[in-house]
Amino acid sequence: MASVTELFFDGAATWFTVPAIVGTGGFLVRLALASFSGADHGGDASGGDVGGHDGGSGADHSSDVGAHNDIAATTISIQGVLTFLMGFGWAGLGGYRGADLSPGLSALVGTGTGLVFLAMSVVMLRASRRLQSSGNVSIGDLVGREAEVYSIVPAAGQGQGQVRAVVGDRQRFVYAVSEGAELPTRTRVIIVRANPDNTLTVRRA
Repeated sequence: MASVTELFFDGAATWFTVPAIVGTGGFLVRLALASFSGADHGGDASGGDVGGHDGGSGADHSSDVGAHNDIAATTISIQGVLTFLMGFGWAGLGGYRGADLSPGLSALVGTGTGLVFLAMSVVMLRASRRLQSSGNVSIGDLVGREAEVYSIVPAAGQGQGQVRAVVGDRQRFVYAVSEGAELPTRTRVIIVRANPDNTLTVRRA
């Protein structure tokens, strides 16, 4: 019987084992971080400034433009890469070791599986965004409230980031632009105004 080292790292198996470990490990780490972040914001919602967390918006995500932006962002994100590597690695290793396929055929099986995993992550993200935006809260109702930067909001005129606000036990994600300097992740911000393109203008709280 082959040893664990021979099974996973002998010959071409290494080309599948390494992506599988990197993808799975990274995916689990990001899942743990997301769970921790969600618990942290749950505490903020119950014990923080009620007015600052009393509204949220997913209206921009319910539009076609928002949905396509989500898909594109997921495809090129670290999460998307990790998901693909996980599917590629384990499926390729299964083909190579389990089905005795050639390295080339195993790579094709792995690639196909990785793409399926990536597509599933896109579908789940869209479904999650739609659930989070089901309240149909107008982004105009958020003006004057507090939120937290989810992804870096570049300096004024240099692009968009995202902010999130907690409504009850749900998080709402909205695209945002800065009124001034760049706003790093987790920065507390004040929502200054709602823009015609379904973004919010924010400034540091």
